[in-house]
Amino acid sequence: LRDFWGKLAEKSGHRFRDNEHLCAVCATKRLLPKEIFGRAGFPSTSSMAVAGFVRGLARRYADKPAEFSSNGTDLVRDFVDKARAARLDTALDFDVEPLPGMTADAEVPDGLLKLDGDWYIRDTYDELTATAESDEARGAIDAWREALARLLKRVDELDPEESIPRPRKYYAIVEIDADDIGRHIRDLATEGQHAELSRKVARFAGAVPNVIEQDRLGCLVYSGGDEALAFLAFDDLLEGLSRLRAQFGAIVGGGLTASAGAVIAHHKQGLRSVLAELRRATARAKALDFKDGFCVAMMKRSGGTDRAAARWRYDALEVLPFLQELVKFYRGRRLSASWWRDLHSERYAFENWSAGPRLVDSELVCAEARRLIGRHWRPRGAVPPELVENIKRLVYGQGGDWEGFVNLMGLASYIAKGGGE
Repeated sequence: LRDFWGKLAEKSGHRFRDNEHLCAVCATKRLLPKEIFGRAGFPSTSSMAVAGFVRGLARRYADKPAEFSSNGTDLVRDFVDKARAARLDTALDFDVEPLPGMTADAEVPDGLLKLDGDWYIRDTYDELTATAESDEARGAIDAWREALARLLKRVDELDPEESIPRPRKYYAIVEIDADDIGRHIRDLATEGQHAELSRKVARFAGAVPNVIEQDRLGCLVYSGGDEALAFLAFDDLLEGLSRLRAQFGAIVGGGLTASAGAVIAHHKQGLRSVLAELRRATARAKALDFKDGFCVAMMKRSGGTDRAAARWRYDALEVLPFLQELVKFYRGRRLSASWWRDLHSERYAFENWSAGPRLVDSELVCAEARRLIGRHWRPRGAVPPELVENIKRLVYGQGGDWEGFVNLMGLASYIAKGGGE
């Protein structure tokens, strides 16, 4: 039995770990994309999680390779070489198909863009070291771990503002679906109107790949006219969702709206549970008053799920671009996320029991938010008036829904810090 699986692992390019014996279905799923269809298939969730780091590293290296030299050693090439040396002892993929948006303007070390995402995540080393069967294997894994540590240290030295994000452990999956399209179709009076709607949703389906795969780091699973499903890199989630809705409105329009669900999940989280949460998030978005909104579920590695839901727009406020602005303030250290946590601790002072136990007095919330933002803004006294005004628009837009407002603030700070561990 060991001899059979050993030979199969060798013939398949070591797509099976030592002593890994799979059932027929699992072995077929492992081999099918490359051996039958001649392509690597969809990226792993680990590859989606680290995509932003890999793209940033490749572009910076292509532009300024000398920055990655240390005592005569090219740290990027050294990392790739150490990974190659450890390949036989890990069974990690060394020949994945890079995401369409994973490009550099010049040559990068062979293999850098084709490493599976697990090569860039430190937790991988602990798991492999624990199962290594020889001192030689452990030595190769340790050398690879040290090469990554040196590379990450240099990235930190070059990039204090995080234009090259650290390798994330979280990725996103999104789904967008037209609202009440069945009812809309029933209301169409002529054959020409039906044909026109078909042309519009077909055009939207054709535009989705550009939104997901060309303009940002993503991988489209399917686009079926009035609905689409895709993976997105963690840092591209808010912009990607916003752009999908904008494209739907610009192309389809005609009174039709669309709602979207999204999940931020750890790369080791089972995909079945992630997809189940995605369906719940989409359903929650469609349960909003008038639909036409989004819901982002944050599946915490420590357990529990927070869900942030809102309409795409409240009067003059575009919600997702505003959350992106908050993320920039947090990452630029102009505003501390402690302001909304302090606000959250004062919840009972805001409750409006005459309206319902989950509702708060919006006027009180806005007044205290203004005070706390002023305390946590740097430099003091220079708070942009539009920031406070947008907080007010969001609070009133949600009708005093405390949980909804707090979870949106939590989403912005969660993305700003790169997710969790």
